[in-house]
Amino acid sequence: MGSSWTPEKDKDGIHKLKIEAFAAKTVRVGDESKSLYKRIKGNKYENVPAGVETPLDFVVPYPLAKLEAIEIINGELGDSITFEVLMGETVVNIFGESVYLDKSGYYEQRSQYDADVMQGLKFRLKFTNNGATPKTIYVNYVLNEVK
Repeated sequence: MGSSWTPEKDKDGIHKLKIEAFAAKTVRVGDESKSLYKRIKGNKYENVPAGVETPLDFVVPYPLAKLEAIEIINGELGDSITFEVLMGETVVNIFGESVYLDKSGYYEQRSQYDADVMQGLKFRLKFTNNGATPKTIYVNYVLNEVK
């Protein structure tokens, strides 16, 4: 007789199947199935000064969403970022500390996990422009609104 496969158990001892975060257009929220809607918001941060750490803030505008990716455009070799998540002015998590950019001018970080975010949550990129002059930084926030 062949062996049968059973899914792994979670911390409560219940068998669970893992579903990739963005493999389906729907997610379960409590006992309800909700739809995902792609939302990409771009921000332009002008005159980011040279030689100092500057906060580049974005506030989540949707009641519930999933963070998929963040893209940073117009950075240069040696620029660095620290990515914080805040509720009000309280830091609730830090993802990436002193992450250095390369000379391509494009940096992308994709979420490998089902990252829930809610309205009012603030993303703060602490950006350090290591160039000699101020520059404009463009950031795209790739989200999936849940509704």
